[in-house]
Amino acid sequence: MAREQTEGRVVHYVAYNGRCLAGMIIGVDSDGYCDLVVFTNMRNVNGEKNFGVQFHSRILRAVRLSDEATWKPGTFHWPTDEHPEMIEEGGGDGR
Repeated sequence: MAREQTEGRVVHYVAYNGRCLAGMIIGVDSDGYCDLVVFTNMRNVNGEKNFGVQFHSRILRAVRLSDEATWKPGTFHWPTDEHPEMIEEGGGDGR
């Protein structure tokens, strides 16, 4: 069953360093693009965690790159798409 892109859905945003960050859809355009709020928790140069919020507009749902192991940066995907073997086994997110 296809999942709808609707406001309030939790997603993973793929940062340009390849890291998947937690996010939420806050707007959906008629042409399939979404606006996201993305939550960050990265370490600064002193090793301390910095928390933040980023807003990204007109983001498309992700497609896999040719090697099938990585997501295209600057896109989003559903959190469960990251662990397809967990879905097939019927158990959680593996964490």
